[in-house]
Amino acid sequence: MKGGNIIFRQEPELKGALKKFEELLRNCEDNSDETFTFKNFLKSFIKVRCNNIILPASEIITIIKYEKPNIFYQLKVNFSYDSTISFITQIDMSYEQAKSNLLEIKKLIK
Repeated sequence: MKGGNIIFRQEPELKGALKKFEELLRNCEDNSDETFTFKNFLKSFIKVRCNNIILPASEIITIIKYEKPNIFYQLKVNFSYDSTISFITQIDMSYEQAKSNLLEIKKLIK
């Protein structure tokens, strides 16, 4: 914040990726059939370029862990050979903190 005003940031790639994430959460069942969908999303998500905001990978994987636990488990077990997936599935953050952080980021990139 600067002078009491929120500074909005232009982060079009991140904004699009977060919209895609919301669609996945809403439209995909929590079963192994959707594991590749989430794997592909995560692989593309970590490549998103941000100008002024740190990529919220911890928040994304935490929300998957709590809202899609079967998919999270499948990612962790079946893709342990993939260093990127293996690394992000090791991240530990509270669900409440992840939701709060993501909400703040969404407000900043309106």
